[in-house]
Amino acid sequence: MEKKPARHTRERIAACALALFNAHGAASVTPVAIALEIGISPGNLHYHFHNKGELVGELLSRYETEIAPLLEAASLSDDVEDLWQFAHRLFDTLARYRFLFRDLNALMADYPAIAPRLRRLIARKEDAARRALAGLSRSGQLVADEDARGMLAVNLTLIGTCWLAYDEARRAAAPNAPERGACQMMLAAAPWLSGEAGARLARLSRDALAGPGQRD
Repeated sequence: MEKKPARHTRERIAACALALFNAHGAASVTPVAIALEIGISPGNLHYHFHNKGELVGELLSRYETEIAPLLEAASLSDDVEDLWQFAHRLFDTLARYRFLFRDLNALMADYPAIAPRLRRLIARKEDAARRALAGLSRSGQLVADEDARGMLAVNLTLIGTCWLAYDEARRAAAPNAPERGACQMMLAAAPWLSGEAGARLARLSRDALAGPGQRD
């Protein structure tokens, strides 16, 4: 039998771990279960990842890599439709790594090495939200002073971090719809938008929520 390259095996382990962690939570999945799922020995898995904490850290690194350009683009935006697209891409990415944010406090307690990274990531999300809101304010699409924008940035970050876990608990039959999260995030800003920008957001939200599987 042809031996698979080490890099290929490492990728298979990471992909399998991500799927199992998303389905069951990191705390409920053992390295042995991951090895059995992809048909390798526990020793082979240990060669690539010495413990589950290393696997969680690797998956967090991948999420950080995917989210970085989104946060950069959002921080440079000054239009409500650009932020709408950002919100959807943010939630699409969040859904692929949803185990990271299903229970943040438990994850940081179980794997303290990643706790500072998660806190920095949340701070980066909040900073991107503040910059995006400032851009909307400069373009006349958001009517809010700096203090109000700061509070709104915290709310947007909270939704953009915790919404999927809440939605999954609330909708066991239809969990993790990124469209609902994106709409919820943007609608939090709706009261602060100018008339024209608010009308565009209302249209975008209405169209998104009318899509298949999005209605209550």
